[in-house]
Amino acid sequence: LSLVDFLSEVSLATDQDSDEVSEERITLMTVHAAKGLEFNNVFIVGVEEELFPSAMSCDTLSAIEEERRLLYVAITRAKSHCMISYASSRFRNGQTKTCSPSRFLKDIDPRYLALSAGNDFARPDSFINPINNYRESMRPRVERATRSTTSPFSAHGNVTPTPSSSSAGDEDLHSASELSEGMRIEHSRFGKGDITEIDRSAADVRITVEFDTVGVKKLLLKFARFKIISQ
Repeated sequence: LSLVDFLSEVSLATDQDSDEVSEERITLMTVHAAKGLEFNNVFIVGVEEELFPSAMSCDTLSAIEEERRLLYVAITRAKSHCMISYASSRFRNGQTKTCSPSRFLKDIDPRYLALSAGNDFARPDSFINPINNYRESMRPRVERATRSTTSPFSAHGNVTPTPSSSSAGDEDLHSASELSEGMRIEHSRFGKGDITEIDRSAADVRITVEFDTVGVKKLLLKFARFKIISQ
């Protein structure tokens, strides 16, 4: 063999090419590294907004589409079973933040899934046509981009604040003492819904809200901004 042949072989070799497969084991890898491989069982973790799709890929349609293709690659690595999971909250950058399931999960028809009890996607009306889901997921970013390009500037180059036509209580943080079960609220992302539970048992108060369009969501009160519609 020539040196070129030897280097070509070595550069293509991975841990999966090892002959030492004497017992069952778990292989941990990124989705990119899993391309071309197959496993009987695959676990995909962190399938939530700002992770999958990545926060760095949420500003352009082409980047979102690439993230969607990447999840397809991950799912199709499984021969028998594929377990997909997401967290309701994560401790990131020194703060506990509420997490939302990835928009890509609504691209999968629930009849092809074995869903855990209480899962938001178990709702019969949760499946959205992928094209409509795609458009809806990008709508808030398109609106923000439109607003940013039409904002007036002052002579010093700073953005001039635009007077708001909404009431003073719009999209604000609220304390647990202001809320009660049965109260109707409006969230900028999830829409309108009713508070069904206020959990004060933990250090961070959580509320459970039954939204009209997206179902049940649990929100950390210290991060969730919303408007109180009625008591």
